[in-house]
Amino acid sequence: MPTAPPAAETAVVAGTVHQLKVALRDVQPPVWRRIQVPSAARLWDLHNVIQIAMGWQNFHLHMFAKDWVEYGDHHSSEYDVTLASLLPDPGEWLAYRYDSGDCWDHDLVVEKIHRPAPKALYPRCSAGGRACPPEQRRPRGIRRPAARCHTRVTGSPAPNATSRRGVASARSSENHWPRPSSPRSTERTPGRRVKF
Repeated sequence: MPTAPPAAETAVVAGTVHQLKVALRDVQPPVWRRIQVPSAARLWDLHNVIQIAMGWQNFHLHMFAKDWVEYGDHHSSEYDVTLASLLPDPGEWLAYRYDSGDCWDHDLVVEKIHRPAPKALYPRCSAGGRACPPEQRRPRGIRRPAARCHTRVTGSPAPNATSRRGVASARSSENHWPRPSSPRSTERTPGRRVKF
């Protein structure tokens, strides 16, 4: 089974921070977050940061995928792979699927890799837009073929897939959780603290 290259083979310098844009796929208007995570973070750590930043409750299985290699609950170990080894350069892309029943697919793109800011705490959510759809129940008006969910997370959506338009309702379209104005938002969430 293919594995990610060791951290020594990447251009990422120790002590750096990955800034990622996380966007929920097939949802209009867009639901997204900008997160900053230490480059040494494992994919398991990144999963926890995404859960907190997007407002998911971690009720379901998840997986990451890059170059047709899958990492997650039933795939290659996400405990052994770091951001630095898997995403060494800005512009690199990673797929994340949460809930294999509803298939909430996310695109993660490295916007930049930088040194940590003085006195800043990481990981953190620095910006975002709109609330995620409610978990454990499908929003009204959402219909799509069952085949949509059974495509590989790294592939494109099925050609007949119905877009999830209107998932974020008008009254919640400007909400996002946690509030990105707090640089310590992941630290202040009771019971959901992430450490590296």
